[in-house]
Amino acid sequence: MNDSDRQLLAVLAREFGVHLVSVKAVVGGFSGARLFHVSDEAGKEFALRLTPKEHAIAPERISLLHQLISFLAAQEYSIVPVPLQLRQRVMAEFRIPVDGEWPATILVNNGQLVQLERWQRGCSVELPTESQLQETMRRLSEFHRLARRWGGVIAENPWFYVRHGPSPGLQRRLQLLLRLDSGLLRELETAAATDSHAEFRTLARTMLDVARRCVPGLIRAVEPLKLTSFALSPVIRDLWREHLLFTGDHLTGLIDLTAAATDHVVLDLARLLRSWYETDCRAIGRALNFYAAEAAISEPEYRLFQALDHWSVLLSPLTWLQRRYCEGRWAETQNDRVMQRVTSLVRIAQEVDFLRG
Repeated sequence: MNDSDRQLLAVLAREFGVHLVSVKAVVGGFSGARLFHVSDEAGKEFALRLTPKEHAIAPERISLLHQLISFLAAQEYSIVPVPLQLRQRVMAEFRIPVDGEWPATILVNNGQLVQLERWQRGCSVELPTESQLQETMRRLSEFHRLARRWGGVIAENPWFYVRHGPSPGLQRRLQLLLRLDSGLLRELETAAATDSHAEFRTLARTMLDVARRCVPGLIRAVEPLKLTSFALSPVIRDLWREHLLFTGDHLTGLIDLTAAATDHVVLDLARLLRSWYETDCRAIGRALNFYAAEAAISEPEYRLFQALDHWSVLLSPLTWLQRRYCEGRWAETQNDRVMQRVTSLVRIAQEVDFLRG
């Protein structure tokens, strides 16, 4: 990072009332966002995030998400990164923003969305200790309880609400499975056959062989659930082990909530537990029991968890194939971090019992 970059970040941070004294670039997520660990004169630490505008979610949804995070913090749920507000602006609570209106927590600069939020200390773990797991299930159930309370009082909107109905995540995944079965698999196979990147081509062929074998069975298995009514409320939706930060046995950070929206709470469990335990289905079942000790899980909800878990194993790697072959995101899908993620996802899909066929 050169001096002009540091000066620009300092200017941007001042719009939030923060005077930077240190800046360090850190690895961001897979969304194309750039992330910086910064601190001010008093030693307070922040995360400064620059997100390309074309990759951002809708302004109205960002506003509601930041209202949710602020609500959580007001309830002393201190592990979420609270966004700072721009000087001279105030974010209204429980208000649906005007179409296209960026919230008071976002600065638009040169095609980038600038956000400054509290830095959450801690490190992610590849495999949690029993104490870390119990702490996670307790804090996650607390998140779900508070988010349900918040979702029950905000005005009607497309993203965050509390009601009974079919799981949106299940519906989306079923539609993708049906598309795969009716021609998308063939399209992906044709595209993969001419991929000049040998390593990605091999991974794609392996994954498509797994999908070809198990997609019809997964569709049949989930048909009875597609119209089942569940208790829906705001959840994280895209919760991976990298999003949980620990200091010792204590969970001190729950980060990257951008995908949050309404679904069933077991969607969070399916994503997180599979990212920790990979092919160890026994450990996943045991971890699920820890959550159930905090918030009961009914038999239909357990079947929903199984369906979402099985689909996640299959569809997570296929999502990267779609980005590459259907959306033309070639460079993005072959950097080292993505290749590591895809390699891991394909290995899990090959090894789990329910996809072996």
